[in-house]
Amino acid sequence: MAAATPSFKEELSLLPTLKGESNFPMWTKRMRTFLKSKDLWTVVTADPGPNPVGRVKKQLAESGYAITMKIADFIHNGLVTEGNEDNSYLIWKNVQDTYARYTTHRYTKCMTNWYAIKYKGKMLPFIRDIQDSLDAFASIAHPMPSKDVCSVIVSKLSHTRRALTDSFIFNPDIMENHEVLIARLKDVAEEKDEEPKRKEKRYAPGSDLLVITP
Repeated sequence: MAAATPSFKEELSLLPTLKGESNFPMWTKRMRTFLKSKDLWTVVTADPGPNPVGRVKKQLAESGYAITMKIADFIHNGLVTEGNEDNSYLIWKNVQDTYARYTTHRYTKCMTNWYAIKYKGKMLPFIRDIQDSLDAFASIAHPMPSKDVCSVIVSKLSHTRRALTDSFIFNPDIMENHEVLIARLKDVAEEKDEEPKRKEKRYAPGSDLLVITP
């Protein structure tokens, strides 16, 4: 017997709730994907005009419901009003104007977070930090040039993974496309011995015998 298809509300419940600038980049990507899967994205991004036809009005209300249900209470009133609650185009525009607009403060915050990222011995958390930071730049319409991203990533890794980064430096396919570089780093992360364990040296109790353990 085939599994039942999840309902609109069940799928919506899996999306993150917008809590402000902190999770706006991830929220907007997930919400956009959800609305596209329901054929509602077009009405969210295209001005319907003052008198939309019945079908469009229904889509505006349905997509508006989806967006408003995933906005946290403490920011809801500033984004959703009686004038826009049935119009997803206006709600989405308000959200974008509030959180996606480029400002010097937001750019500075993005840059500060970008340069604060460090490789701490685990590749996957490092990659997640990089991708989250790139999403933040994209959310304020200021994507980082791919070559610059590659240079910074390699620089951050070179202190402890010099052999790895040396293999990248003279490969233009990797150093000019950060998506290719990140994909290669994910391959590295999947290797069992991503980072060799330090060996512990100790003496056996009551003995001069040196014991080395992995």
